[in-house]
Order: sequence, then C-alpha cells, then structure tokens
Amino acid sequence: MANLMAPNMRDRSINYHSSVVTTGNDANMPIWVDETGISACVGGNETTKTYASAMWSADYALGSAQVGVSQLDFHSSLITWKGGPPMSVVCFDGEYLKPNGEMQPLANYFGLSMVGAIGGGEFLKLQNDGGGLAYSYALQQADGRTTVVLINQNNPETAPQTKVTLKLPIIPATGTMTQMTGSSYSAQDGVAIDGEAGAPKADSERPAPMDFKPGQQSQTFSLTAGTVTVMNFKY
Repeated sequence: MANLMAPNMRDRSINYHSSVVTTGNDANMPIWVDETGISACVGGNETTKTYASAMWSADYALGSAQVGVSQLDFHSSLITWKGGPPMSVVCFDGEYLKPNGEMQPLANYFGLSMVGAIGGGEFLKLQNDGGGLAYSYALQQADGRTTVVLINQNNPETAPQTKVTLKLPIIPATGTMTQMTGSSYSAQDGVAIDGEAGAPKADSERPAPMDFKPGQQSQTFSLTAGTVTVMNFKY
C-alpha cells in the first residue's frame, strides 16, 4: 500500500508512458497500453481490490491520457470473481467458473467510472501550489465548459480536509460536482459515488460544488481526504 500511494511510483509510471508516447509520435503511431493495472497479468496483491486502487486507477488513467496515451486497457475478466482475476473492473458472482448471472463492480470500477463520465475534452495547463498526495487536471470541453478533476489520495482515515482555492479561466455562471468516496485505503466495500454504489449521474442531475459562488472566478472549499471529485463549470 505504501508503494501504491508513493508519489515517486506514480510519477515513474506516468513518465514511462510519456517517453513511449514520444517514441510513438516520432513514428507517427498512436500509443495503446493494454492489460494494464496495479498487478501483473492475472495476479493480485494486497492493494488489488481496495479503495486505494480506485483512486490510483482514476489518476493513472487521466495522467496517461494527459501525456498522450490514446487507449488504456485495464486487465479484466468476466469470469467469477471467486478464483478469477482479482483486478477485474466487473465480474460475475458465483462459485469458480460457475457464474450465477449477477455482475458486481469491484473498487476500481468506481475510479474508472469517474474518468469515463468526463467524456472527453482537451487538457489545459495548470499551475499548482501545495503538497500532499493531491493531483489535479483540467479539460476544455467542446461546448465551452471547463472540467476540473481533483484527486485527493491522502489517507481518508487520518488526514484532515484540505482547503482548496480554485481560480477558473473566466467567471463561471453555474457549476456541478460528482465525488467518489471510500472509508479507508484498504476498504473493499462501501465505495460510492455521490453516496450510491453506481456510476456518476448525468451532469444535469448533479448538485453544485460545495460552497460554489456564481459570478466569482475564484472558488474556495474544503476537500475531504480520499476522494476523487469532478466539477464542470459553465460560463
């Protein structure tokens, strides 16, 4: 778990992808990363099914996309989760190789759902100040919205809330928010998005960001540790 949450390990994986993208660009080839994840092949480790893997997966996917990886395939399998690949995003219930027809999401499903709900956009350059296990991304959408993603990987059991000041490109008129939460790094159950065990709701159904103030270019709020937050702002 300490390795998974270590900033240098995170940076090494993203820098590796960046170097491969550079090689691909020189050859005029897109870069696909297949069978990726936090454990090799069909194996597992103490982090594989945990909430920490959900936060890691969200950051890993966005960081890889930002440096130019065009397709990222997380290793998975639809056979039963009992005895099957432990890193699967979704899997069947039932005894080994005897699926009962019911499918269940594992923790990393929620992290990837947060990324999938963004839809697209062009990455924007950011200026960041502050420390801790916190990562941020911003994208410009085709309809003019700005999407901001804040990944606070600090320990949800021990770390306090982080005060965040977000300065947007221009003054926003409206904003929406969806957030993934979990009780601890090691939790395998109880992962939720906006309090529910499912994918994010449509943007039109999401609430306003915490302490959102229309007409102000800078927004200030407290961000809970161990969360992935996606905000959309219209101008």
